[in-house]
Amino acid sequence: MSGKDEKVTRVVGRACVVTIWGFVILGYIICYVVEQYYGYAMYYGMIVFLVPAIIVTILFVIGTTTGWLLKRRSGHQALDE
Repeated sequence: MSGKDEKVTRVVGRACVVTIWGFVILGYIICYVVEQYYGYAMYYGMIVFLVPAIIVTILFVIGTTTGWLLKRRSGHQALDE
């Protein structure tokens, strides 16, 4: 994978993480406003957004960390040779 492809992959990953967390935050704000107005809200419905947000974030962090570690390790191997 070229450097440009890696950069695009990282940007797309960040965009996905930010977008899904944006939906989670917006959903909880809407639930809070509805609860203030009507006296109740269906927070359990937000699990539909919260669980995927956590999963995507974990996958993004793992992918970023392992990519960094692999790049660092390959750099050390090149120096050793």
